[in-house]
Amino acid sequence: MKSFFLGVFVVAYSNVHALQSQLHTFQAKNMQKSQKRSSIVMSADPNSIITTSIAENDVMVFSKSTCPFCGMTKQLFDVIGVKYTVMELNEREDGGEIQAALHKYSGQRTVPNVFIKGHHIGGNDDTQKANADGTLIKILSGHRA
Repeated sequence: MKSFFLGVFVVAYSNVHALQSQLHTFQAKNMQKSQKRSSIVMSADPNSIITTSIAENDVMVFSKSTCPFCGMTKQLFDVIGVKYTVMELNEREDGGEIQAALHKYSGQRTVPNVFIKGHHIGGNDDTQKANADGTLIKILSGHRA
């Protein structure tokens, strides 16, 4: 009887491991398809960087690669299959200036700072809520601000 339960446990463990592996593969492929790095070069004018980034991208995420809330927002877009552009502020020399200018532009001090079709969505909590209540899909399907 013990060998039967051991066998069942080994099979169940193998299935869980296989599913986890498939999930990681799916997430990696989906992330590669969904995420685009911002190609906006460093400039003396952070306001121009912000307005150009928002104008040129339907979904623009100002982020920091070390921020767990930014990761949750990017993961949401990856899971629902929304293509987005990300600017990792901590990987740019002018990231601090851009974040300060974003605060003046949007009234939001923190990252992620999400814009969809020119509409300011907010941070991670706002983006997750907009997804849950259907607002996100309405904005994605609608016109630019």
